Amino acid sequence: MRVGDRSGVVYDSLIAAWPVASASTQCEGAELDAELIVSTVYCPTCEAEHEIDEFYALTCPVCGTPTADLRQGREFEISSIEVEAEGRN
Repeated sequence: MRVGDRSGVVYDSLIAAWPVASASTQCEGAELDAELIVSTVYCPTCEAEHEIDEFYALTCPVCGTPTADLRQGREFEISSIEVEAEGRN
């Protein structure tokens, strides 16, 4: 799973809630492997992509140019699933 720091999901809460949310379901005992994606913006002045703090305004942290070109940070996606079949002959 990929979770962006601007996705609206609190990463630490998601990780902490997984055992409770998956209890008594088909997913009970499953491992949740989640990657936190740090936000980046593209700056047209610097002509480069820069990492920004999750609370940082949408401006270039190097030169201060305003930019709405958020390249990473909104992700909330399942990147892969591994399933083990039980009882197959």
